[in-house]
Amino acid sequence: MNSGYNHSGRQGTINFLNGVMGVANAQRTLNIIRTVTEFISQPEYKNVVPMFSVLNEPYAATIGVDILRHLYVAKFISASPHPC
Repeated sequence: MNSGYNHSGRQGTINFLNGVMGVANAQRTLNIIRTVTEFISQPEYKNVVPMFSVLNEPYAATIGVDILRHLYVAKFISASPHPC
């Protein structure tokens, strides 16, 4: 995910969680996170990858804090073995 900052690899408008594809991008992101999490949770990798960050520098000014919070909560619930 690119933030739109000058060091993120892409400048300009980033429509992650924003615009007409926002919901589709959110679902795609959750699916990718689930796949990566399942892979690195395998016994042969669990000690190799101690941490996995969900997002790197999301641009909250454009996306919105409430939308980002919702994505983080959705990710937490989907990753929990016993969702609330």
